[in-house]
Amino acid sequence: MEKLKVQQVQEIVHRLRQGQSERAIVRDLGYARETVRRYSRLARDQGYLCESQPLPSAAQLAEASAPLFVVRRSNVSTVEPYRVKPVKRVSPEKTSFH
Repeated sequence: MEKLKVQQVQEIVHRLRQGQSERAIVRDLGYARETVRRYSRLARDQGYLCESQPLPSAAQLAEASAPLFVVRRSNVSTVEPYRVKPVKRVSPEKTSFH
């Protein structure tokens, strides 16, 4: 999912409040469907789609959308802590060939 700028999120919320469908927004603005769907869900959950409420400010949108982009764990194997590390062995007697 792509992270949008606050102005882009405001545009999505504005269009949703006007009754435009998610697919129409995707078609008009060119964002991924999942991206528009997530911001639509966020707007609905935060009550931004209610006509009686004013449009949210840029700061409110930035704060509300922050949890959508939590840093994911890296792709470290769950086996990594238990992996046997090779041990460099040094022989007690060094043999040299002349």
